Amino acid sequence: MKVLPSNCLDCPLARPLYADCFSCGNSLNKVVRGHHLSTAECHDAVLARPHRYFQALPLPDLQGLEPEWVGDRIHLSLNWLDVFDDAPGAKDGEIAVEVCHQDLRIGYLRRDTNVYYCERLVGMRSSDPYWLALHLVHPDYLYHVPDEIVADRLLVPDYF
Repeated sequence: MKVLPSNCLDCPLARPLYADCFSCGNSLNKVVRGHHLSTAECHDAVLARPHRYFQALPLPDLQGLEPEWVGDRIHLSLNWLDVFDDAPGAKDGEIAVEVCHQDLRIGYLRRDTNVYYCERLVGMRSSDPYWLALHLVHPDYLYHVPDEIVADRLLVPDYF
């Protein structure tokens, strides 16, 4: 059963524009904010229009770099909301991580055992939350970042 979104930020039909603004996939010209509560019309659209779901674009080649390093370079931070696995309130499927890009919340990751997923990234799951969070950022923004990191590494003298 599909989990229905509670707001625009969690909606698989929402296309990120900038800051907290999204283009609503249910209406071709409607711009919404991530904190708007979903309506019955939204829930019907999520159930009836899976072909309009947000499709994550492939990440650029990370050149063997850890996704966490790339995230640090672009100021992508993950705020864990369920720090302890044995916490009494932490259940599988609940929001586990808040993803922020330059101090703006861009999405949430949920946890199912040791695998993370996002309602907006339909069908994508990973044990690495940083890799999943990078898919919430447009790949054009990430394109030159791995090259910059590798170039910076080559400038460091080799002492071994």
